[in-house]
Amino acid sequence: MSKDQAIEKASEFYEASIIAKFEEAKWQDKVEGFNGLKEAIESLKPDKTIVEATLKFVKAKMKDFKESNINLMKETANIFLCLTQHCEEIPKRAVACFSPFLCEKIGDIKMSAAIKDGFMNAAESCTAKFISI
Repeated sequence: MSKDQAIEKASEFYEASIIAKFEEAKWQDKVEGFNGLKEAIESLKPDKTIVEATLKFVKAKMKDFKESNINLMKETANIFLCLTQHCEEIPKRAVACFSPFLCEKIGDIKMSAAIKDGFMNAAESCTAKFISI
């Protein structure tokens, strides 16, 4: 799925007010967008296509992870954690698009717990799928 397709799918799935927060200039507004996204994920429990679209949407809105605001970086890791906690299946393609950023930041004390837990949850999701086959 391309970046444009992911943005389109995420915009169709999540409320417009949540998506609009990511277009704001202030980081505080973007954090509100992340919080709204987490609430939506918890209640809607997206399928694997939307999980991939969500992660690629976040990557695009974080300027391909070139965003340097620590609050936004923490929220990025928390989105990954939230998806791995509340969704049944986490596709490998979705994890692959986030892995370079997460691996680079895993040593950051402010982000390491969320990243480690997210990777563990994703691994358990893959293992459960493999065992059920």
